[in-house]
Amino acid sequence: MTPPAWTWILLVVIAAAAQTLRNAAQKKVSGTQGPLPATLVRFVYGLPFACLWLAAVINYVGVSPTFTWQFFGWTVLGAMGQLFATAFLLMAMSQRNFVVSVVYAKTEIVQLVVLAWVILGDAVPSASVIAVIIATIGVIILSTNLESLKRLEFARSMFTPAAGYAFASGTAFAFSLLGYRGAGLSVPDSPAFVTGAFGLVCAQTMQTVLLGTWLFFRQPGALRALAGEWRMSLSAGVLGTIASVGWLTSVALHNAAEVRALGLIEVFFSYAVSRKLLDEKVSPTEIAGGLLIMAGVVLICVRVM
Repeated sequence: MTPPAWTWILLVVIAAAAQTLRNAAQKKVSGTQGPLPATLVRFVYGLPFACLWLAAVINYVGVSPTFTWQFFGWTVLGAMGQLFATAFLLMAMSQRNFVVSVVYAKTEIVQLVVLAWVILGDAVPSASVIAVIIATIGVIILSTNLESLKRLEFARSMFTPAAGYAFASGTAFAFSLLGYRGAGLSVPDSPAFVTGAFGLVCAQTMQTVLLGTWLFFRQPGALRALAGEWRMSLSAGVLGTIASVGWLTSVALHNAAEVRALGLIEVFFSYAVSRKLLDEKVSPTEIAGGLLIMAGVVLICVRVM
């Protein structure tokens, strides 16, 4: 059964909301254990739920996953990109406002448009390119503030550790989504929900083994501490799985650039979390940048509807 054309839009909204809440949960864990153990949380606690989702999808659809070495290679790229992206994002969040850290990472979209076109041949309509440009301007505005502009410190602000970590996160996220999109395209006869669920299980297994092994030898105490914080860690794992299901399935259904452009709605979920849960203040300049990002999101929705 072919899902409705708008299914990917619903999946992106769900993924963005879940990812925002997961980021908040991981930030709390990161504050006590550091960014790498907090990164492991989303994988190790999310893997059982990813396996349950795969079993449920196979049972409902009645189709088993298709494995090819090409699919495996693309999934490795997606998994490694996601692992590094999450770690870099948490490092950025440890130094700067929650909302701004998330928005810095959204530079991935500009990179993704080019990478998807060059490597996968995913054509991006002109309206979507305009939407990305508008949203990128919003990202730039959100990355600074009026006082720094008055003191001509904008260039300096672009080279702070927080900016470096978040931009690196954006690059890694771009390669991650490119990998997952490539994995979906490599098995065109497999249903998107099966491909997304199978790719998620493969990716989280690799991420859990690699990062878990690294921490076992480098920070064994952190692993024991994470076991003690199982309630918050479990929340991050479940939310991370929901987000990943949304992202991986949506890119199996639609081109990666528009998926992530629409995913900028996460900025507004992040704003709500920042204001209501973390009690952080957001400046008028950041709000103005957010409005531009929303304009880009709306343009994407208008084009595809």
